[in-house]
Amino acid sequence: MTLAEQGAVEGDAQPTEAPRVLVVDDDPLMRALAADVLRDGGHSVAEAADAAAARTILSRERVDLVVLDVLMPTTSGLELCAWLRAWPPTEHVPVLVLTGLEHAEVVARAFDAGATDFLRKPFEPAILLHRVQFSLRAARSVQELAASEAALAEAQRIARMGSFVLDVERGVLSASAELARMLGRPDAPAELAWSAVLERVHPDDREAVAAAHGPSRPPRHEGELDLHFRLGSRAAPPTWVHELAVVADDAAGSLVRGTLQDVTTQRHREERAEYLATHDLATGLLNRSGILRHVEWRLAGGRAAIVSVALQRFDELTGRLGAERADMLLREVAQRLRRSCVCEGINGGPSAAARTGPATFSLLFERLAGEEDAIACARALVGLFAPPLEFGEHAVHVDARAGVAVHPDDGASASALLRAADAALHHPGAEGSPVRRYEPGLGVEAEQRLRLERDLRAAIDRREIAVHFQPQVGPDGTVIAVEALARWEHPTQGAIPPADFIPVAEDSGLIHALGRQVLETALGHLAAWRRDGAAVRLAVNLSASQLAESDLVGLVARALDRHGLDGSALEIEVTEHVLLDEGWQVQRNLDGLAALGTSLALDDFGTGYSSLSYLARLPLDALKVDRTFVARLDQPATRSVVRSIIALAEGLGLRTIAEGVETPEQAEILREEGCDALQGYLIGRPGPADRLPPVLREALRPR
Repeated sequence: MTLAEQGAVEGDAQPTEAPRVLVVDDDPLMRALAADVLRDGGHSVAEAADAAAARTILSRERVDLVVLDVLMPTTSGLELCAWLRAWPPTEHVPVLVLTGLEHAEVVARAFDAGATDFLRKPFEPAILLHRVQFSLRAARSVQELAASEAALAEAQRIARMGSFVLDVERGVLSASAELARMLGRPDAPAELAWSAVLERVHPDDREAVAAAHGPSRPPRHEGELDLHFRLGSRAAPPTWVHELAVVADDAAGSLVRGTLQDVTTQRHREERAEYLATHDLATGLLNRSGILRHVEWRLAGGRAAIVSVALQRFDELTGRLGAERADMLLREVAQRLRRSCVCEGINGGPSAAARTGPATFSLLFERLAGEEDAIACARALVGLFAPPLEFGEHAVHVDARAGVAVHPDDGASASALLRAADAALHHPGAEGSPVRRYEPGLGVEAEQRLRLERDLRAAIDRREIAVHFQPQVGPDGTVIAVEALARWEHPTQGAIPPADFIPVAEDSGLIHALGRQVLETALGHLAAWRRDGAAVRLAVNLSASQLAESDLVGLVARALDRHGLDGSALEIEVTEHVLLDEGWQVQRNLDGLAALGTSLALDDFGTGYSSLSYLARLPLDALKVDRTFVARLDQPATRSVVRSIIALAEGLGLRTIAEGVETPEQAEILREEGCDALQGYLIGRPGPADRLPPVLREALRPR
C-alpha cells in the first residue's frame, strides 16, 4: 500500500506512517548526511550504495521518494532514474537528483530521464528537506488522483501546472495538454509558434518574457529561469504564472525545458496577507504600519502634514454599546472620513487615512501651502464629528480632538511625523482646544506619559498597586465604613499621586484591570475584618468607563460571592459627571447594583452640575460633601451651602458624608448641622491594612 493509499480515508485523516525515502549514493559521507537530515525531518530512510542495492530494496519494500546521486559506479544515477520510470511499481515515485556538476546539460538529461527535481551538491540540509517534503506532497496529490495517464493528466489540471520545451532557434514550443489549456489553446497541436504564445502574455510583461527566452537573454537567466509573469490582457483580471526552467545551449541550438504553474490563487493569498499586514480589519482603513509605508513614499515632494484625530472616551462608549456595536461605530467613523474629509479651500482631501489606535485615526494631507492649511484640515476633521454618528438604529454623539504635525518642520521621516502628531494629540495641555499643533518638547512629555502608562501596566500585571483604607465615623466617633484608595509606589520615582496615575489609567483603559484588583483586595480585607466581628462597610470608587462596563454587575456579584459577602457590605462612589452623561448601560448597571443590595454614594457633590432630577431618579443612598466646602466652613456663606446640602439629602432620604475634615472645629460644625459621617485626616489618614489609623484599628479589633 502506498503512502497516498494509506492516507485516502474519509474526512481529513492524515497518513499514519512516516514517508519512506531511499537515499542512493556511493559516497558514504554524503549518503549518511542526507539520511540524517531526512530522519531529523520525520522521514523513514533506507540507504543504498549503488543501483543494484537500490533495486533490491525497491523489490521488497515500499518507497515514497528516491534521492540519488548522478555519478555512481557501474550504473549511473540517470540510468537508475530511467529504470525507475520504466518499472511500473516506481513509475510515479518522485526522484530527486543530486549532482555536483555545474553543466546545464546534466540537469536537462536528468529531467529527460524522469527526474522530478534536482539539487546541487554540497546541499544545504534545510533545502534538501524542503525539496523532499515538497516533492512528497506533490506526489501524494498525484497518487491520490491517478494511477493511469488519464488520471495523471487530471492531476496536472488540478495542480494547474503544464510542462514545455522551447526550441529557441525554431521558435517552436512543445506544450503539454495542461499548458495548452492555460494558454487558451486546448485544441491546439502539440507544437505552438513561440510568437503566438507571446501574444498570450500580458502586454506589460511581454517584452521581459521574450528577452528572458531569447538567444541574447540577460546573464541572470543563463542556465535557469525563475520567472513570475501574467497571461491575459489589460481588459480582464490576469492569470499569474510561475515558470521554472533550465536552459541548455549547444551547437545545435538553445532549448528551454520547464514548467509553468498557475499561481493566481497563491498570488491572491499573498496580496491578502499584505492587506492584512497593512490594513485595519474593523474599518478597512490602513493600520499604523500601512500608513507609515504610504507616508514614506509620499514625503519626497512638497509640504505635507499628518493630522491625528482621537475620539474621546471611546472605552466608555465600547462598554455601553458592546464590542459589536462599537465596531459598527468605528466603521461609520471610517465612512465619514472617506466621504466627507475635504478641507475647504485646499486641493482635495487626504491621500491616506488610517486607524492608528483603538480610537485614533491619522490622515496624510499633501500639497499644502503652509501650516495654516494643516490647521484648517484638522479643524475640518474635528467638525465632522459635530453631527451624531448614526449606525443602524443608534445615534451617538462623539467628541474629537486633533494633533497636527507638518513635514519637514516637525519630522523628516514618516515615523517621526506620526509620533509628533500623536504627541500633539495626547498632550494634556491640548484639552483647552480641540486642535493642537506639535511644538518642540511635546514629544518628551508624550514619551513621559507613555512611559508612565507602560510602568503602570507592568505594576498592575505584577499586582504592585497597594490598597489603603481611610475610616468614616458617625456622630459618636464610631467607625461605620472604610474607603479603599489605590496607591502606587514606583520603584524609581517613589510614590506617584493618584491624581497623576488615575487619569492615565482611564485614558489607556487600564482602569478596568486596576479597579478589579482594588475591589478584590479590599473585599478580601473586609471579609477578614467581618469574620473578626467588625461591622463596617467598604466604599470603592468607580470611574465613568467602569460604570459603563456591560458586565459590571456580574463582576461585583462574583467578587462578593467569592469573599462570602452580601451587597450591603459595599458602597459604590461615583462622581457627578458620570451621571450627567449617563446612558442606558450606566442606568442598567446602577439598577443592577442596587438590586444586589449595594449602596450608591455621589462623590464631590456640589462641584459639578448638580441636578435635582437625577438625585430623585437614580438609586442613590448618600451624598459626599466635597472638601472644598468643608475647608471654608468658617465662612457663613459656605456653612449655609453645607446646611442646604444636608437638608436636601434628608429630604430625599439620603445619608451625608463630609470628606476632607482636618480640624476639630470643622467636625463640630458638621455634627451640629446633622452630617451623618465624617472622613478626613482628623479622623485618620489612609493607610495599608497592616498600618491602620488608631481609630480604625480599634474598630477592627476582634470582639
